[in-house]
Amino acid sequence: MQVSEILAEKSGPIASTTAESSIHDVAKVLRDRKIGLLVVCGPGDKIVGVLSERDIVRGFADQGAGVAQATVGDLMTKDVQTCEPGDDTGAVLRRLWMNNIRHMPVVENEVLVGVLSVRDLMKSLTQEGTSRARDVLIEVLKEGRYYPGA
Repeated sequence: MQVSEILAEKSGPIASTTAESSIHDVAKVLRDRKIGLLVVCGPGDKIVGVLSERDIVRGFADQGAGVAQATVGDLMTKDVQTCEPGDDTGAVLRRLWMNNIRHMPVVENEVLVGVLSVRDLMKSLTQEGTSRARDVLIEVLKEGRYYPGA
């Protein structure tokens, strides 16, 4: 299955913000929309980073209550891994697993077209059939050295 097939089933606007936004404001967006990540866009809607719940927790651990005065640019992850609509969902799941990340922006011609989560990918794999899901998961676990005998 390709990433584009999952995106076709998703609805609603892509959650994004700017580097200048306050951490307090984006934390409310994450809470209200029940999501774990915002894509950070700069001029021309190019991705300049992502801000996840984990980034906010790390900021709190490092800065204490002062994190409330921080901006998204202060805490965001700048080295963003992305995928494309034509990518295989199993390959994307492997990349997420190996890099210990839960969300991946989807870009087409450098334009943000969606965001995939581990949950989206797991759901698609289970819909594809038991053998494909089993094969991909075993492969991912072996690569991550979490499989007995790997």
